[in-house]
Amino acid sequence: MLNSVLYVGGFLLYFEAVKNCEISIAVSVMRLSVALPVVAGLLWFGETLSVYRLIGLALMAVALISIGHFSHSRISARAMGWLLLLFLVIGLSSAVDKAYNFYGQTGKNLYLASLFSTAFLLSALLTRIRHQSFTRRIIGIGLLLGIPNQATSLFLLMALSSVDSVVAFPTLAISVLSGSMLCDRFIWGEELTREKFLLIATSMVAIVLLNVS
Repeated sequence: MLNSVLYVGGFLLYFEAVKNCEISIAVSVMRLSVALPVVAGLLWFGETLSVYRLIGLALMAVALISIGHFSHSRISARAMGWLLLLFLVIGLSSAVDKAYNFYGQTGKNLYLASLFSTAFLLSALLTRIRHQSFTRRIIGIGLLLGIPNQATSLFLLMALSSVDSVVAFPTLAISVLSGSMLCDRFIWGEELTREKFLLIATSMVAIVLLNVS
């Protein structure tokens, strides 16, 4: 139930963040949130932190600070607020996934069924509260996005069964970050400025270092 609320909240915050800044910035912040489950793994699940992984976490902090540095001309204070909330909620959701994989007694399929069915009910409730209606287009887009997301969650839980969170979460993050950067440039046509390139490059280097034992 808790992770369902975080899951839906994360999507809502992501949409709000994208409205106020470019999509690659929002995705970078969302992927940088892997720092939270990594720290959780170190503090509560007995995982170890090498020098490379420590540098990776430090670079993640630098990337977040760099967003604020050039946000005075490119990102509003409102957008920064949405980005901070996005970072916290997505990070907490990933930490809950890690905790379930460590303590959970039920099967992964049952956990995912509970997660996504509860998320659907919460989304349907929000739709009714906002006096919106379901259309075939919305349902189709929901299925198109929901199936890959559920598969990603399943593969992540499977990965967490065999590797540390300091490896699993960053690997997922760098894949999404690289794909979003390419979509941002070649599909949505957004300009890849020097500042944005440095932010994304720093994020990717940080994520790679987190994969080095």
